[in-house]
Amino acid sequence: MVANPFDTERSASLYAAGRPDYSDLASDIVRRVAGIEGRVECAVDVGCGTGISTKAFAPLAAHVVGIEPSKSMLDQAMPMSNVVYRIGSAEGIPLPDQSCDLIAVGSALHWFDQDGFLSEAARIGRDGAVLVVLDHWFTGRMDTNERFGEWMTKVYLATFPPPPRNRAWKPPSDLGDWLHTGWERYETVIPLSSDQFADYLLTQSNMQVAVARGDNDEGELRQWLVAETAQFFDEPVGSFVFRGMVACHRLPPSRGQS
Repeated sequence: MVANPFDTERSASLYAAGRPDYSDLASDIVRRVAGIEGRVECAVDVGCGTGISTKAFAPLAAHVVGIEPSKSMLDQAMPMSNVVYRIGSAEGIPLPDQSCDLIAVGSALHWFDQDGFLSEAARIGRDGAVLVVLDHWFTGRMDTNERFGEWMTKVYLATFPPPPRNRAWKPPSDLGDWLHTGWERYETVIPLSSDQFADYLLTQSNMQVAVARGDNDEGELRQWLVAETAQFFDEPVGSFVFRGMVACHRLPPSRGQS
């Protein structure tokens, strides 16, 4: 598993406050791509963080378990009536064999040992269970200012490169017990003020690693971000382009039977 930088009280607090809520859009797409009608009995959101992804999966199941290795993140997790949160890892999910109908991951798979996770997901999945890999990311584009993309590449990413992580999810030829059934991509525009956008960038691993190493002070970084991006806000609120992907996989309905 790649080291996750979001494991302090401060980074978890920033994450909870600064990440845009994409749950309604993602929930609709997951339901359609996975072919879920009504609610399944039990779902698990692995690497749930502060519950942003869990909010997308909660309408799809009667009971949902959010699994997260960082206590700091779970301390910030949003409460939901049908959700319980538990400490655990993707490679050692603390749930019984064949106990889940839906195993889900939202914007966390790049921190996992993916082979280990696929094996664990198959272990806890009931026959015919669905595995959903959901990702949501910032494209580096601003719908309201074409010049922003050049700054994002030549200034921000050049100054604060992303830390090492696993590759993005493209289903490999060998998914173990899982059968890849399809996927869908989407694009959405999210309005953010200058302060909101600075808060969002501070939640990125690029920034969190720099703060954790002691390279930069969080307050100074925020001031720098606001000052640097002020040139792109012709209006109080800018429109930022995000993309997402939903990939669905399914266990055979009768594993182990000839």
